[in-house]
Amino acid sequence: MPPDSPGASPGPVLLATYGTLMTGQINPLTPAVRARMRSLGPCLMDGLLFEIRGRTFRYPALILHPDGEPPPGAAPVHGEAFEIGATEAAAAPVLAETDHYEDCRMDAPARSTYLRLRRPIRFPDRPGTAEAWVYVYNRSVARAVPIPDGRWRGPDGPQHVMLTPSAGAAEA
Repeated sequence: MPPDSPGASPGPVLLATYGTLMTGQINPLTPAVRARMRSLGPCLMDGLLFEIRGRTFRYPALILHPDGEPPPGAAPVHGEAFEIGATEAAAAPVLAETDHYEDCRMDAPARSTYLRLRRPIRFPDRPGTAEAWVYVYNRSVARAVPIPDGRWRGPDGPQHVMLTPSAGAAEA
Protein backbone atom coordinates (compact mmCIF):
# COMPACT_ATOMS: atom_id res chain seq x y z
CA MET A 1 0.00 0.00 0.00
CA PRO A 2 1.38 3.50 -0.73
CA PRO A 3 2.67 5.30 2.38
CA ASP A 4 0.03 8.03 2.16
CA SER A 5 -2.97 5.73 1.83
CA PRO A 6 -5.48 5.80 4.70
CA GLY A 7 -5.32 2.11 5.62
CA ALA A 8 -1.55 1.64 5.43
CA SER A 9 -0.79 1.26 9.13
CA PRO A 10 -2.04 -1.46 11.47
CA GLY A 11 -2.46 -0.62 15.13
CA PRO A 12 -2.99 2.79 16.71
CA VAL A 13 -3.09 5.81 14.42
CA LEU A 14 -0.36 8.34 15.17
CA LEU A 15 -0.07 12.02 14.33
CA ALA A 16 3.36 13.66 14.55
CA THR A 17 3.35 17.43 15.06
CA TYR A 18 6.18 19.97 15.06
CA GLY A 19 4.51 23.33 15.67
CA THR A 20 1.22 24.84 16.70
CA LEU A 21 -0.49 21.45 17.22
CA MET A 22 1.98 20.49 19.96
CA THR A 23 0.93 20.49 23.58
CA GLY A 24 1.16 23.96 25.10
CA GLN A 25 0.66 25.84 21.82
CA ILE A 26 -2.44 27.91 21.20
CA ASN A 27 -4.62 26.53 18.43
CA PRO A 28 -8.34 26.31 17.70
CA LEU A 29 -8.78 22.58 18.27
CA THR A 30 -11.94 21.82 20.18
CA PRO A 31 -11.63 20.32 23.67
CA ALA A 32 -13.34 17.14 22.40
CA VAL A 33 -10.69 16.65 19.70
CA ARG A 34 -7.80 17.62 21.98
CA ALA A 35 -9.04 15.05 24.51
CA ARG A 36 -8.71 12.33 21.83
CA MET A 37 -5.03 13.22 21.27
CA ARG A 38 -2.93 11.19 23.72
CA SER A 39 0.63 12.52 23.81
CA LEU A 40 3.33 9.89 23.36
CA GLY A 41 6.03 12.48 23.97
CA PRO A 42 8.87 13.82 21.86
CA CYS A 43 9.52 12.43 18.41
CA LEU A 44 11.94 13.03 15.56
CA MET A 45 11.21 13.09 11.83
CA ASP A 46 13.21 13.64 8.69
CA GLY A 47 12.72 16.85 6.75
CA LEU A 48 13.76 20.47 6.59
CA LEU A 49 12.08 22.95 8.92
CA PHE A 50 11.29 26.56 8.06
CA GLU A 51 9.34 29.36 9.66
CA ILE A 52 6.71 31.20 7.64
CA ARG A 53 6.40 34.80 8.83
CA GLY A 54 3.85 37.50 8.22
CA ARG A 55 2.92 40.71 9.97
CA THR A 56 0.63 38.99 12.43
CA PHE A 57 1.68 35.34 12.35
CA ARG A 58 4.56 32.88 12.55
CA TYR A 59 4.24 29.15 11.99
CA PRO A 60 6.51 26.26 11.06
CA ALA A 61 6.67 24.43 7.75
CA LEU A 62 8.27 21.04 7.26
CA ILE A 63 9.30 20.06 3.75
CA LEU A 64 10.77 16.77 2.63
CA HIS A 65 14.44 16.55 1.66
CA PRO A 66 14.76 17.20 -2.09
CA ASP A 67 16.61 13.91 -2.62
CA GLY A 68 14.23 11.94 -0.41
CA GLU A 69 16.87 11.15 2.20
CA PRO A 70 18.49 13.53 4.69
CA PRO A 71 22.13 14.33 4.01
CA PRO A 72 24.66 13.00 6.54
CA GLY A 73 24.66 15.11 9.67
CA ALA A 74 21.31 16.79 8.95
CA ALA A 75 19.35 17.65 12.09
CA PRO A 76 16.02 15.90 12.46
CA VAL A 77 12.82 17.87 12.96
CA HIS A 78 11.80 17.74 16.63
CA GLY A 79 8.15 17.32 17.43
CA GLU A 80 5.54 15.56 19.51
CA ALA A 81 3.70 12.35 18.64
CA PHE A 82 0.08 11.68 19.52
CA GLU A 83 -2.02 8.57 19.42
CA ILE A 84 -5.29 9.76 17.90
CA GLY A 85 -7.30 6.54 17.58
CA ALA A 86 -7.15 2.75 17.58
CA THR A 87 -8.21 2.70 13.91
CA GLU A 88 -8.43 5.14 11.01
CA ALA A 89 -12.20 5.33 11.59
CA ALA A 90 -11.66 6.26 15.24
CA ALA A 91 -9.02 8.84 14.24
CA ALA A 92 -11.22 10.43 11.56
CA PRO A 93 -12.74 13.18 13.77
CA VAL A 94 -9.28 14.33 14.89
CA LEU A 95 -7.91 14.25 11.34
CA ALA A 96 -10.94 16.14 9.99
CA GLU A 97 -10.35 18.98 12.45
CA THR A 98 -6.56 19.06 12.08
CA ASP A 99 -6.92 18.90 8.27
CA HIS A 100 -9.21 21.94 8.43
CA TYR A 101 -6.78 23.82 10.69
CA GLU A 102 -3.80 22.99 8.44
CA ASP A 103 -5.72 23.78 5.23
CA CYS A 104 -5.19 20.21 4.06
CA ARG A 105 -7.64 19.05 1.41
CA MET A 106 -7.05 15.34 0.85
CA ASP A 107 -9.35 15.51 -2.19
CA ALA A 108 -7.61 18.59 -3.68
CA PRO A 109 -3.88 18.46 -2.87
CA ALA A 110 -2.93 21.23 -5.33
CA ARG A 111 -5.11 23.68 -3.36
CA SER A 112 -3.78 22.57 0.05
CA THR A 113 -1.34 24.56 2.14
CA TYR A 114 -0.25 21.32 3.81
CA LEU A 115 -0.39 17.70 2.68
CA ARG A 116 -1.00 14.98 5.24
CA LEU A 117 1.40 12.12 4.52
CA ARG A 118 2.40 8.95 6.33
CA ARG A 119 6.02 9.29 7.36
CA PRO A 120 8.40 7.34 9.57
CA ILE A 121 9.11 8.90 12.96
CA ARG A 122 11.53 7.98 15.73
CA PHE A 123 11.24 8.31 19.48
CA PRO A 124 14.44 9.56 21.16
CA ASP A 125 13.98 7.20 24.12
CA ARG A 126 13.48 3.91 22.25
CA PRO A 127 14.82 2.08 19.19
CA GLY A 128 13.02 1.63 15.90
CA THR A 129 10.53 3.69 13.96
CA ALA A 130 6.78 4.13 13.84
CA GLU A 131 4.54 5.42 11.09
CA ALA A 132 2.59 8.61 11.66
CA TRP A 133 0.55 11.15 9.77
CA VAL A 134 2.67 14.31 9.30
CA TYR A 135 1.64 17.63 7.77
CA VAL A 136 4.12 18.56 5.01
CA TYR A 137 4.15 22.12 3.68
CA ASN A 138 2.86 22.34 0.10
CA ARG A 139 3.98 25.84 -0.85
CA SER A 140 7.28 27.53 -1.68
CA VAL A 141 9.71 28.15 1.17
CA ALA A 142 11.78 30.59 -0.92
CA ARG A 143 10.95 33.48 1.45
CA ALA A 144 10.77 31.38 4.63
CA VAL A 145 13.36 31.41 7.41
CA PRO A 146 15.32 28.14 7.75
CA ILE A 147 15.40 26.49 11.17
CA PRO A 148 18.62 24.45 10.93
CA ASP A 149 18.36 22.80 14.35
CA GLY A 150 14.88 21.43 13.55
CA ARG A 151 13.24 22.95 16.65
CA TRP A 152 10.43 25.45 16.18
CA ARG A 153 10.30 27.68 19.22
CA GLY A 154 6.78 28.99 18.97
CA PRO A 155 5.34 32.33 17.98
CA ASP A 156 6.80 34.06 21.03
CA GLY A 157 10.26 32.52 20.84
CA PRO A 158 10.57 29.98 23.68
CA GLN A 159 10.37 26.26 23.08
CA HIS A 160 6.87 24.88 23.48
CA VAL A 161 5.84 23.45 26.82
CA MET A 162 5.16 19.75 26.51
CA LEU A 163 3.27 17.72 29.05
CA THR A 164 4.77 14.40 29.93
CA PRO A 165 2.95 11.49 28.25
CA SER A 166 1.53 10.37 31.59
CA ALA A 167 0.07 13.84 32.24
CA GLY A 168 -2.12 13.60 29.15
CA ALA A 169 -2.73 16.08 26.38
CA ALA A 170 -6.22 17.28 27.14
CA GLU A 171 -5.11 20.85 27.80
CA ALA A 172 -5.11 23.17 24.81
